Amino acid sequence: MFHLALFWDMVELDQLTPDGVSIDGLLPKFPLEKAMAGGLNIEYFRPIKAEDVLVATRTLTNIYEKAGSQGPIIFYEVIMRVETAAGELVLTEKTTRLLR
Repeated sequence: MFHLALFWDMVELDQLTPDGVSIDGLLPKFPLEKAMAGGLNIEYFRPIKAEDVLVATRTLTNIYEKAGSQGPIIFYEVIMRVETAAGELVLTEKTTRLLR
């Protein structure tokens, strides 16, 4: 899972949310801001090699709300596709986050 850090943005401390997470420009502004991990599903298609030049594409694929016992919960899902510069699929990663 070392690939996770390859595509994180470098940000100043004042650009972090109260939970210590960088503000993700892919996401709209949500009315709830307390984030929790909801799930991570990674599918590998081939090993990452030292000489690989990798390109990641992230897509917001779903936003939905559910009623929790202590109020509303917003769920969102992001899929990241990592490919070589030649277009060979290396992995896909689906992240689900919850906002309270």
